[in-house]
Amino acid sequence: MLLLTAVTASGCATLFVENIKTITINSEPASAEVKDKSGKVFGSTPYSFTPSKEKNYSFVISKSGFTDAGLEIKPVVNDGALLADALLLCVPCIVDVPSKAYLQFPRSNYKVELEHAPSGADDAAVNGMEGDIIYVNIEEPEISFKNREVVGKLNGTTKKYKEEQPEEYLGSSTFYTDVVCSEFEKSNIMAMQCGLNRYALGNTSLVPPEKQLHIAAEVQSYNFDLKYKSHKFYGTGSLTVTWKIKDPAAGMKTIREKKISVTSDIEERQVKYVFRRMLERSANHFITEDSVVDFLRNRVLVSPELMKGEMVSLKKTGNPSFPKFKDLVSYCTKAVVTIKLKDGFGSGVVISSSGFIITNYHVVDENKEVKVKLNTGISLTARVIKTNPAADLALLKVDAQDLPALPFSSSEPETGDEVIAIGTPGDLSLEQTVSKGIVSGKRTFDGKKFLQTDVSINPGNSGGPLIDEKGAIAGIITMKLMGRGMEGLGFALTTEEVIKSLNLKIE
Repeated sequence: MLLLTAVTASGCATLFVENIKTITINSEPASAEVKDKSGKVFGSTPYSFTPSKEKNYSFVISKSGFTDAGLEIKPVVNDGALLADALLLCVPCIVDVPSKAYLQFPRSNYKVELEHAPSGADDAAVNGMEGDIIYVNIEEPEISFKNREVVGKLNGTTKKYKEEQPEEYLGSSTFYTDVVCSEFEKSNIMAMQCGLNRYALGNTSLVPPEKQLHIAAEVQSYNFDLKYKSHKFYGTGSLTVTWKIKDPAAGMKTIREKKISVTSDIEERQVKYVFRRMLERSANHFITEDSVVDFLRNRVLVSPELMKGEMVSLKKTGNPSFPKFKDLVSYCTKAVVTIKLKDGFGSGVVISSSGFIITNYHVVDENKEVKVKLNTGISLTARVIKTNPAADLALLKVDAQDLPALPFSSSEPETGDEVIAIGTPGDLSLEQTVSKGIVSGKRTFDGKKFLQTDVSINPGNSGGPLIDEKGAIAGIITMKLMGRGMEGLGFALTTEEVIKSLNLKIE
């Protein structure tokens, strides 16, 4: 009887609909500009406006010193009102869906937490300042919750942490570890090792762990209070994390420590995204509020500048003209060598008649000397003069003169230009194998430029040259990406990057 009376009084389409007349946008910090995507400024936070039910709103929240944040506010169908009218046989209402009468905004208040703009990252990107990149190892965050410990409330019901199913409210460890690494990367702090996932090329760590500082996060408390509405979770969350910087050269001693507590309004599609978002914000606060970039730059054990080492001057190498393509191949093959170690091999290229050779760092690893087999069949001992693990490059020197050598290309090839690769793919019996293709594209990884190619490349090609139509070195073959539905994409570090990363001077 009570329900029937309510229907009679309310009419056919407005049952249980919350009438939101005003929406307020807040920000942390306050006094941020509220703009549309074209840059038109509506006001500053806290900013209030009267919404129209049939309209979607898209804002940009902006404040000097912080990264712009987008905010989408959309009305949704009130499922409760729709169901109630359906149960009361209000058939016309169902037929008319979506009707303005069933639309409502899920919240009357929105809060946007702005993140500090990365310190120095934009300038580094504009000016190409590779020296501003800091390399570290980022450990998988440590979760210190006890089994059955309360971690939050969902629609008023208490939720407890389960050791046998941690991903229910946190997500997988890889899931949130990658988020932390990405947050540090925004400030040019690159993870050479991210949790248990190695970002190094060829699944080999480019820099030994003992030569890089470690960043660790110990999660001490986490709590959320959420309500599920209109296919999303709304509410608040809080997280306390102790961030540590450890020095492997001092037995993993903690040399910097900071406890960060963050509280935030939440709007996510899955509960596990709440933890990810909170951890991301905690990392951002740690980086910006604790001057982590400056600290790491002053304490980093291996920097890009140190990796380059002292400048090495080389005499410019020339090339003859080649009447036929096979003449070019024959000439270039003589300058390509095989690098031999006890447990593997790779390729290299002679860049100076006085015996300087370039290969990949992961080919020579930490060896001080390696065996080099020349095209003539002669094997020589080569000293490892310098390495740049971050660029996966090594410079070798053999005691020999008048060696066939290839020059560096004076101009970068364009997409579609023909190139060849020469090296030792797969087996030592296949040394001096030549394959031909084109430059498929130009890519940038970790701030370094690569040439993508469809040339046939195999593991033993690592360190060998990618050669242009004039018989000059267009790049050094570094990696091949393979996966399901992918034949394999080859990449070569450009000549420009090679010269810069090894601090070479061509006179």
